Amino acid sequence: MTAGGSEGTGAGAAAAREGGGAADDRAGLWAGLVAIGLVGLLAGTFQPRWETNDDLVMAMTAHGFGTMARGSPLLVFSNAIWGWIVRAVPTVGGVLGYAAATMAILALAAGLVTRALGRSRSGFALGSLAAAVILFRAIVFPQFTMTAGFLAVAAVAALRRAVERRERGLLLLSLLAAWLAFLVRAEECGLVLFLALPLLPWTDLRRQRWTQAALAGWVGAVLLATLADRAAYRGEAWAHFREVNAARLPIIDYGGWERLRSRPDILARHGYTANDLNLVRNWFFVDPAVADPAVLTAMQRELGPRPVAVTLKLAGDALVAVASPRLWPLAAAGLGLALLAGTRRVGTVWLLALVAIAAMGMAGRPAILRVYEPVLGLLVIGSLLDLPRRGWRPW
Repeated sequence: MTAGGSEGTGAGAAAAREGGGAADDRAGLWAGLVAIGLVGLLAGTFQPRWETNDDLVMAMTAHGFGTMARGSPLLVFSNAIWGWIVRAVPTVGGVLGYAAATMAILALAAGLVTRALGRSRSGFALGSLAAAVILFRAIVFPQFTMTAGFLAVAAVAALRRAVERRERGLLLLSLLAAWLAFLVRAEECGLVLFLALPLLPWTDLRRQRWTQAALAGWVGAVLLATLADRAAYRGEAWAHFREVNAARLPIIDYGGWERLRSRPDILARHGYTANDLNLVRNWFFVDPAVADPAVLTAMQRELGPRPVAVTLKLAGDALVAVASPRLWPLAAAGLGLALLAGTRRVGTVWLLALVAIAAMGMAGRPAILRVYEPVLGLLVIGSLLDLPRRGWRPW
């Protein structure tokens, strides 16, 4: 397989058309059973637990329990359409719709990975193992950013398989998965899809009008979801939150909090204390004197840009985090498989991934492991898709 070529033309495409139909249906059924079995086995053996409080708060928001007096589809971090979807899922056996929907799309991701790699019986074994390896933590310790990222990885793998083999059903399923990933966490979905661009079979995409129309429909669905989400938060009740949220981003999410704590003179000039800053950091927006967007913005402006030396150190910290105990198994597997695949496009994805990780560190968000994990999963799956079908390397 060449760096810019694909397998969906000539004799390969003819073979795909001749071997479709019932074989594709059986492959899809097998992948579905593997996915359900994998999620059921892991969820039954290890009691899943949310990795962060974010999902717990969004579950409370969606279903109206805990700190929330009533349910709402406005989950803040996820698209409002995803909020409506999880609210529509019934509670079964004490499992709320938010949790059930999360496990359902993780099962969809496992099925798509298995299906994309399942070229033969041995291929299905490889696909099942790959799905188990990359999704283990996402199923046992679910977190919405990881969920969206791995679903986007599975969508890319299925899209490539569908285009190369001209499987329209799998194509639509892959685009549905990519759309759901966008609803759950748009930023992580966008990161994975951008990094996956070199892996797509562009030669086939240029020749398949039906596929181009389907992709255009997906872009339209993403735009409509974006407009619907913005409209949901347009009311006056959300005006203060929108202003505070925009002002708190550089402080909470991009490292401004530590720098401001080291500058009590700036805090004092604006009538702030370190405790006030802690309250904002912990999303205490009730008191307008503390959560004042004008003051937060002014303090950040007075703080000025981050020193170059610190910025470069943050980039280095981000890259070093790839070898952390949590990530190194996937990183080592991705690197080893990339060397086995030996294709230019996998090397390009590795380069883009490292640049993106360093850029996130330079922006003030180093070592966000839940963001990196799906990226490494993409490198593993992309390398497996590029492995030659014959010789010693597939074994």
